[in-house]
Order: sequence, then C-alpha cells, then structure tokens
Amino acid sequence: MSKNIFKALNLDREKLPVIINEFAQKRFSSCEVSDIEHINGTLHRCTIQADYKTILLDLYYLENGKTTLRPSGQHMDISTELAAHIKGNIQFAATDRTGDYSVCPLEEEEFDFIIAFLEEGLEGVKKITESHHEEQKYVLYQFQSSIADKITLKYYKTTSRLQIQGKPMYLYQEVTCLLAKDFQKFDEVIKNQSEFFSIEIKPEEIREEMQELLPSAYNYLGENQRKILSVSLALQKIDIPLEDYSSFVFPALKTLEGFMKQILTSNGIRLSKKETIGDLFGYNGITARHVYLSKEGKELKDGVTKTWMETLYNYYVKERHSLFHVEDMDVFTRIIESKQEADRIISKIIDMMEKAHEELSKVSLPS
Repeated sequence: MSKNIFKALNLDREKLPVIINEFAQKRFSSCEVSDIEHINGTLHRCTIQADYKTILLDLYYLENGKTTLRPSGQHMDISTELAAHIKGNIQFAATDRTGDYSVCPLEEEEFDFIIAFLEEGLEGVKKITESHHEEQKYVLYQFQSSIADKITLKYYKTTSRLQIQGKPMYLYQEVTCLLAKDFQKFDEVIKNQSEFFSIEIKPEEIREEMQELLPSAYNYLGENQRKILSVSLALQKIDIPLEDYSSFVFPALKTLEGFMKQILTSNGIRLSKKETIGDLFGYNGITARHVYLSKEGKELKDGVTKTWMETLYNYYVKERHSLFHVEDMDVFTRIIESKQEADRIISKIIDMMEKAHEELSKVSLPS
C-alpha cells in the first residue's frame, strides 16, 4: 500500500481558505469556492464549482492539531492537484529531532514574563497543559502553535532553573530569541544551542566571526541584537540532517527586524506598542514592491535611508512572510529543505545589514 502523502500534515488551518481560493482562481476561468464546512466528527469539506465541474476536498482536523487531506469526488485529478498545492504552500515540516536545554538562574517573574508572552504575545498559540507539582517544586506548561509544533517549559522554583524542551521549530525559536534578547548573556545563548544539539560551539568564535562579517554594523546593532543573531551563526555550525531548516533563519530575520527599527530610531521615529514596521509601508501593485509611506511624523531624513529601508523591508517580507506566521502579516508558511538555503538567507541578511550601515553611516546613522 502506498503512503498517503497528505496524512497528518502540519498546516496553518487559518490560511486554508485563502490558499484554496488562490488555487481555484488560477486554475479556472470562473469558479465559486464554498466555506470549509464541518460534516461530522473530524471531517470537514470544501467544494469548488468551476467550469461545470464539482471538485471536492475532504479535510480531517485531527485532535493533535494536524490535518489530513483526502481528495474525493468525481474529479480526483483536480482534487489531488489542490491537495498538493496546499501541502506545497502552507505545510510546516516537522523534524523528528527533539532536544532540550536549561537556563539557570532565571527569576520567577522572568519566567512569568515568558509565559505571558506565549499566552498573549503570539498569535495562534494556545496553552494545552498547565500543572503544578508541589512536592517536586516545579510547574510545567506546554504550548502549541497554529502549525502544530509544541514547546514544554518546566520551571523549578527552588533552584530558579527553566528547562525548555521541544523541536527546533517556530515556538522554540520564539522563546530562544526572547531569552537571548532580555535575559541571557552572549555566552549563555551559545551554550544553549550547544546543549540542545549536543555539539560544542565556542562563544568566542561566534563573536569573532560576527565582528569579521559586520565590521561596520557590529557596534550599531547593540548587544541584544548581536545575541539574537548569534543563534543563527551558531546553528550554521551544526551539520545535522533535518526536514526543515526554517528555525535556523528565524533569529537572523529577527535581527533584521530589530536593525530596521534601530534605523527608524536613529531617524527620530518611534513606533507605538500597537504599531508595526509594516504600518509604515504600502504595497505598490505596479512595481510589486512595498514602499515607505513617509507619513506625518514618520519621515526619514534622506532618500538614501528611504531606499535602504525599502530594500531591507522587501527582503524581510519575502523571507519571513512565507516562513513564519507574523502578527502583522497574513502569511503562508513554506519550509527550507536544505541547510545550504538556510545558510544563503542568513548570509544575505548579514551582508545587507553591513552594506546598509556602511552607506547610511555617511548620511544619517552613527558609526
């Protein structure tokens, strides 16, 4: 019996209607797409009426957060084509590798901040377990994202030790970047990656490499952004086969986001808590690019800065838009199947930040 390639997929279900409509509009001259209707139990169904055909796709919403697609109806070829389109565009591939690392000391209020971040700061994340173990003096939380990856946090109150366990996917990197930015020193961030992947990585080598790659922008980044970027540089040293290397790129994209915010700050522009970088850009359908809007009070100092902000933001959208679910973007999720591709993206981000700072330090940025 052949393997069902559409079984138990990690899909962001919120994106299914959009991707199905996208398929139908490209595939047919005229079409009508139904809502995804609940039939019974875990079974849901979407119906496309197009070119005098009725195309059916059954979707099973499994209790573990995964989704099974089953082509059905009289037009199995088109239904299978639709299932393949969904799988190819919004699947977040899981990796069989699960690891853990510990952070100690971490004060209880800092742990509470991390829990609040997962509960309130990330869209599509839900708490699936919370248990308090008085005798063993620890609390345990488990969270799951909309793409079905999970992370487990176990906090020992008497020793102020946090144990983080999960697969190197979206939630793992969100927590890792939060710890790197707010609660850990540079060396500790590198130690975490060494512990998780059971491989020796020397912090001093990562710092030296970063200084060599960013001779102009290194000091401008600041220690918090350098700590986040160090995660991607450390992961580049790891030669372990994975199904998906998206998590390797995540910290570098976080750093690029921080770099753009820092440019805004250097131009006297500060975002409110409700504002995102995306609010400062508009999409030009003719050029297929995002352009800086120069809103009142948000004007950049010069044309060079505007050009670089648009260059950086368009690349940021191109990569992160399709890799991760970001709160200010309606996104699909793709995977990075090779380490070479992940390395290319990380190197591109570093190169862009360095070149941007070299030019902008001549007109609007401090060295």
